[in-house]
Amino acid sequence: MAGPWENYAAAPAAGPAATPAADGPWSRYAVQAPATPQPSTMDAIGAGLVRGVRDVIDKPAQMLANAFSTSEGQRVQALNEQGAADFKAGYDGSTAADVARIGGQVAATLPAAGIIGGGVGAAGALAAAPRVAQLGAAISSGGLTAQGASLATRAAGGAIAGGATAGLVDGEAAGSGALIGAALPGAVRGLGLAANRLGSVVRGPEVATGIREAAQAGQAAGYVVPPTQVNPSLVNRVMEGAAGKLSTAQNASARNQEVTNRLAREAIGAADLTPESLAAVRSTANAAYDALGRSAPFVADDAFRSALQKATGNARAMTKDFPELRNSEVEALVDGLSSRGEFGAQSTIEAIKQMRFNGSANRASLDPAKKALGSVQMKVAGALEDLIDRNLERTGQQELLTGYRAARQTLAKVYDIEKALNPTTGNVDAAKLAAALKKGKPLSGTLREAAEFAQAFPKAVQTPERMGSLPGTSPLDWAAVGGIAAASGGNPLSFAGLAARPLARAAALSAPVQRGLVRAAEEAAQPRLGVNPGAAALLGRTAYAAPASRDQ
Repeated sequence: MAGPWENYAAAPAAGPAATPAADGPWSRYAVQAPATPQPSTMDAIGAGLVRGVRDVIDKPAQMLANAFSTSEGQRVQALNEQGAADFKAGYDGSTAADVARIGGQVAATLPAAGIIGGGVGAAGALAAAPRVAQLGAAISSGGLTAQGASLATRAAGGAIAGGATAGLVDGEAAGSGALIGAALPGAVRGLGLAANRLGSVVRGPEVATGIREAAQAGQAAGYVVPPTQVNPSLVNRVMEGAAGKLSTAQNASARNQEVTNRLAREAIGAADLTPESLAAVRSTANAAYDALGRSAPFVADDAFRSALQKATGNARAMTKDFPELRNSEVEALVDGLSSRGEFGAQSTIEAIKQMRFNGSANRASLDPAKKALGSVQMKVAGALEDLIDRNLERTGQQELLTGYRAARQTLAKVYDIEKALNPTTGNVDAAKLAAALKKGKPLSGTLREAAEFAQAFPKAVQTPERMGSLPGTSPLDWAAVGGIAAASGGNPLSFAGLAARPLARAAALSAPVQRGLVRAAEEAAQPRLGVNPGAAALLGRTAYAAPASRDQ
């Protein structure tokens, strides 16, 4: 008899057609009935999805039918059991159908934990009970994520979500679903910690952002760095260990020396760094000073007088308490310049040259009074240069001002290069440029690039004069290879191992490895492994549904 649940019943799955047996000697010629074709993968997936959804709604449908009448409930139960049997008969052993069935169950039960968790969370919010609200969030995510919740709270949330989800598929599986739900947060956390620990070993220690930025800027200039200094990953540590850390840094320094020399040449526009070339650059810059010497006198202003007072601030403060230590040379220099209203152009230029020369020599003195005088002389020279700049700008002598500024910068760069240059070899020591920058020297342009790289990677800018020769192999390499050769009966192939270290060094400093260092270091600095709430909840609900599916 048809009832209100007739439309809910599914048609039985078609089973394989029976083939009648043929007896006798002519049986081989008998016409056999065609075998029923096996279901396609797409058919199996479709049937599995439908079966998974029905796994969830069959039980509520039976309970609703029982509310109408016992006989109607029994009839719906029989239809449910027949549908499950038909699915098993038609798709038993089909992996695609089984997987799709779980997918259907997950899809059908997906809202359950969210609805329960949302209700609990809302109740916690209304009652101003943060722990209850955290429990609601834990239920919604299957216990895998909940801001500020303890592991115990998340385990409780996982148990509730697991029991409810598995119970919708099969009431008898609610207990196992709850156990899985309670254990899953701790298991996922443990896996995450293990993955992070393994990842930290593979990635190596995190490198500061400044190091990565310095490496990137240095690579743009042409420098190379030992890989572990930028990205100390396991691969780079093994590669550099095979190459030899010391020899890798030395080979990097040998390559980088030409880069430093090139940056120095570019800074002043010189073809090379011989004393003759530097003198030629200085002569060209001095031509602008010669033109400046023919200009009108420079008028002193308040900014100049203020700079003079600042130049002697420390010395004057000391003499207030210790008048016996008054430095008469410093006071005479500053007081004399402060009382002047203007300065001749050419005499000012000559005074600047003399004060810089004397100031440099005095600052190197061991006598505190001479050292203090030298510091003041350098500051006064700078104050006079600034005075020239302001006068030319005020009087609108733009061409003269442009030439003066360019010459001033060029002469300062020549001076910086000469301080770091080995005149015999023509090599500029980037470490000395770095030291000058650290002391406050206003380096600019390509000289600053070299100095900043040397500050970040001092082991990669050693001068060849300091390192000496760079042998490709060491006596230890020969001893090790010789021992292997002797142990192998003099096999000549054993000596191929001598090429291992040079090849490893070449690989460490090769263009592909160098290009990938900064990118790999940036990726290693990204946030570590985390659990995506949506993916975590889906994982948990799949785990809850799977035991119930296996039992049906």
